[in-house]
Formats: sequence, C-alpha cells, structure tokens
Amino acid sequence: MERQPAFDRLASREGKMSKDQLSTMSFDRRRVLQGIAGGFAAAGSTTLFAPAVRAANKPIKIGYVSPKSGPLAAFAEADDFVLGEFRKFIKDGVKVGSQIYPVEVVTKDSQSNPNRAAEVA
Repeated sequence: MERQPAFDRLASREGKMSKDQLSTMSFDRRRVLQGIAGGFAAAGSTTLFAPAVRAANKPIKIGYVSPKSGPLAAFAEADDFVLGEFRKFIKDGVKVGSQIYPVEVVTKDSQSNPNRAAEVA
C-alpha cells in the first residue's frame, strides 16, 4: 500500500475538502495564531518597559569608601580635592542613550578598618 500525505488521507476520509481548501484553512489558522501571539507580545512589552520609564529621574549613585580617620588617613588626604573635581565634571549629569541622569557621590569613612569598609560599602 502506498503511503498518502496527511491532507490526502483526511480529504478522502471526509470526502468534502480538497487540498486547496485544507491549505487555505491551515494558512488561516496560522495567521490567527500569529495575530494572537503578536497581541500578547505587544501587551507584554508595554508593561515590560514601564519601570524603565518611571525610573528615568533616579540619580546614579556612586559609592566611595576611604580611610579618612585612623592610621591610614594619610592616604585619604587628596580625596576631597579629587572628589570635588569629579563632582564639577559630572554636575550636569551623565548622558545614557537619550536620557541625562543626575549623579550622586556618596562618601563613607572606613576608619582604616577593612571590616568597617565592608559594612559601609
């Protein structure tokens, strides 16, 4: 017995549909499924990017931990000058893509203690 394609077996069993009708029907079903998938993708993408729009005004925070007190304080003598110059440089914000974000520098004293530096970081 010769093997028939699936649409031929279905058409011969039903006796009503031709190959053209079956291919048109499956094309229509495919189009409907593509439309449904596209609708779900569009609906999902609107909520996916919403947090990025709301977070646009949040500043970028940069943390700087330095030994301002304790036996290693001599290494932090230039910190005020360096951070002052850095703040002047970024006073207008940082441009990321088409958005400009303000930058905030947070400084903490490690008190020349590595455990304290880990706590404040």
